[in-house]
Amino acid sequence: MEVRVVDADATAPAAPPWHAAARVPLLLSGNVMVVMLVATVNPALPGIAAHFADRPDAELLVRLALTLPALFIALGSLAAGQACDRFGRKPIFAASIAGYAASGAVCFFAGSLEQLLLGRCLQGLCAAGAVTACTTLIADLYEGEARQRMIGRQGAAVAGSSMVFVLLGGLLAVASWRAPFALYMAAILLLPPLLLAIREPAARDRGDAAILPVAARALPVVGFAALTSILMFLPTINAPFLFQAEGVTDPRWIGVALAAMTGAGVATALNYARLRRHRDAWQVFVPVLASAGLGMAIIGAAPGYGAKVAGLVFVGVAMGLMIPGLTGLMLERVAPPARAVAIGLLTAALFFGEFLSPLVTELPKRLLGLPGLFLLGAAVCGGGALALWWVGRGTVAPGLADPSLERTLD
Repeated sequence: MEVRVVDADATAPAAPPWHAAARVPLLLSGNVMVVMLVATVNPALPGIAAHFADRPDAELLVRLALTLPALFIALGSLAAGQACDRFGRKPIFAASIAGYAASGAVCFFAGSLEQLLLGRCLQGLCAAGAVTACTTLIADLYEGEARQRMIGRQGAAVAGSSMVFVLLGGLLAVASWRAPFALYMAAILLLPPLLLAIREPAARDRGDAAILPVAARALPVVGFAALTSILMFLPTINAPFLFQAEGVTDPRWIGVALAAMTGAGVATALNYARLRRHRDAWQVFVPVLASAGLGMAIIGAAPGYGAKVAGLVFVGVAMGLMIPGLTGLMLERVAPPARAVAIGLLTAALFFGEFLSPLVTELPKRLLGLPGLFLLGAAVCGGGALALWWVGRGTVAPGLADPSLERTLD
């Protein structure tokens, strides 16, 4: 199998072997940095609220400390793509890592809730730059099935790291509410290997695309991503309350259920490239929506803890394929010079969807109750899967049936 170099100069000396070994985790680290924003600090929220308990609005501001980064990731992603085109992917990635670590220090040493919220907003902006640069670099440095494998690894990194950092954040929060923020500061350790192991793509792989024309081209994917994010975030924010309504109040058992969901996502994300061999980018979402719909139907209709965990596993199968599927869909929709702007738009849509999910689902939840909300979500997912299947009957994944069609940096 022939592997072609994307951006290496023919006269450049061969890179040390460790560069190739470091490249994959570095390119996945942007997604992990995003996951850390919620997973690591979540266990520390009670400690933060207790530390600032003298303020009457402390509980509200502490909740904002958890959710504000998602909003700033969405806002920052809109500019991150254009910044990657103007200044290069690698410089934006490096600056985002440095800013992420510095804003973690702001949170660690915060003497007031205002300082803490400022640090969290800055973390969201820096995470937006990191994940946009990482995903665009993957698109630049890989193609064919090699790219699909890397996109699948992104989804697996999201699911797997969420489990790890929830547990690690909980252990650190026992010592102090400040301790989890030390993990954000540790991101600075990524800078040396990044500067040495990642090569900036050739100028021909970059563009200076205006955001409005790219947005017009990418609008179907952006809208679909926002809707999918709203749907997929529904179990994450509502399942714990449904367990409590059924009498399962031990946080450990609720944590086990959510861990089962994310664990299923790891397994399916790693198989994204295999799935793409047989389906085009849109048709990937037929099994995604079907699995999510089945899981939500089980959660809403079936009684008992075990049945609801099984439902969450089906949802996790769908969630594992969601980010790889949307990334692959966007990259096939736009030309290479517009990649960075398109990835920024996609990231913004995903996080706006997360931010809007509890707001959009509040009225149906009040009208139908929690079980009814899950059944409504199941109906929407099932209808979407049926519509995509009907529209895409007979389509195949062009060119991806041949595993030899791959390109990587090495």
